Amino acid sequence: MAYYKTYILQDGDTLQMIAQIELGSVDKWRDIVDINDLVYPYIVKTSQEKLVNPEHLITYGDAVKLPVANSITDLVIDDFNKVDQQYIYDTALGVDIAMEIQSELGLDDQIAYLKENSSTGGLMAFGGISNLQQSLTMRLLTRQGSLLRHPNYGTKLLDYIGETVNSDNLSLAQDEIIRTCKTDERVSAVKIIDYAVQQGNDMCFTVEITPINADKAFNIFITRAQDGTIKVR
Repeated sequence: MAYYKTYILQDGDTLQMIAQIELGSVDKWRDIVDINDLVYPYIVKTSQEKLVNPEHLITYGDAVKLPVANSITDLVIDDFNKVDQQYIYDTALGVDIAMEIQSELGLDDQIAYLKENSSTGGLMAFGGISNLQQSLTMRLLTRQGSLLRHPNYGTKLLDYIGETVNSDNLSLAQDEIIRTCKTDERVSAVKIIDYAVQQGNDMCFTVEITPINADKAFNIFITRAQDGTIKVR
């Protein structure tokens, strides 16, 4: 998938000039032609001239796409305005149907339900960070091997934090949290920033998640209650 920024065509601009100034090489003018699906003469002076072929010609004042990367990991986010940054970020993290997650049920086959949009009556959707947070929650609440067609999806976390707490189990649980979160390709880094043992054998973890191309990380909190359930928030 190609990523691009926008440029407003100014009076006197040529594709070669834009390519040299904005993309660093005059030879990239053909890339501008390709990504905007332009045909000769590419730029016309008036809107009336553009009406001859409005989908494949541009004129002064039009927004032109400038290709900047073929991969999300190649993007320099500071090169974009705030609106484009948010679009790129949501694109990178994706959009998915929102789920009503009842994490108190813990590793149960009915922990999540489709979430209805009360204003439209349809299904809600999550994008960007919210989508990633939902994905990680579902991974951490699904026992690995419980999904027939996805044997590697989920976690073995309950196998470790359900045992008597000792240094080995603490280490294994932390490693499994990190491994599980990193199975989502949108996660750049995972770090256990705090943990505690409460009421005998109940473990609590604070996990720092750094998404790809993100300025800020966010935390998720994982606990195991005495009834054996795992809660994620």
